[in-house]
Amino acid sequence: SYITSSKAEQAMTSAILNVTSTEQIQVALLSGHGEQTMEGLTQLLQSNNFSVTTINPAVEEIGEEVDVLLWIAPINDPDEQVLGRLENFLSQNEEKTLLYFADTTQPQLPNLESFLERWGIGVQASSIIETDNRKIINMNPYFSTSQISNLTLTDTMTDPITMPFARPLEQVFESNMEISTTVLLQSSESASVIPYGISDEQLENWTPEEYGPFPLAILSEKSFEDGKSSRVAAFGSA
Repeated sequence: SYITSSKAEQAMTSAILNVTSTEQIQVALLSGHGEQTMEGLTQLLQSNNFSVTTINPAVEEIGEEVDVLLWIAPINDPDEQVLGRLENFLSQNEEKTLLYFADTTQPQLPNLESFLERWGIGVQASSIIETDNRKIINMNPYFSTSQISNLTLTDTMTDPITMPFARPLEQVFESNMEISTTVLLQSSESASVIPYGISDEQLENWTPEEYGPFPLAILSEKSFEDGKSSRVAAFGSA
């Protein structure tokens, strides 16, 4: 179905629709770490015949029947047990997907960010700000548009895609052993970044020091010997 709602719902739905399966796809929302909730997304998935459940990985295992995990802007850092369950889900089962959505309401989450870096994805402690007024929404420089740089997972999306209150990502590596990464979305060349922790006074006198494009969505794929793979896709905006 054609998606006219937020970028996050576009991205999530596009990514999930690309998970090929002849059976009903089982989607699980991760909970227990202060995640954002998106009722519209859940309804959208259910209306497209996805099975949607909620899992708290701090207290329960992630079952093999789950195909896709959604982790939407948690604000509490998971412990090693939680991350171990995620790693087992992705590494011991083929054709599994984790979709992770960051945003600027999050503090730094060192455990979670280290987990993503092992998959070749860095989440920066800064906010995207657009310096070209032609590329912002509602005159808000933090509500910018992005550009599709690779159609994997994003082929049902249309340029320009709004990425409100986004954090820049980093492609830590292109390939490492059995894992390879691809940038899916990126900011404009006129975007800049404001570091976390900047004071109001510093913000008033702030001038851009670094310009884009910055990665805003990265896909990481782990290949298995039989040619199948598991995937982690991270987006800088929820």
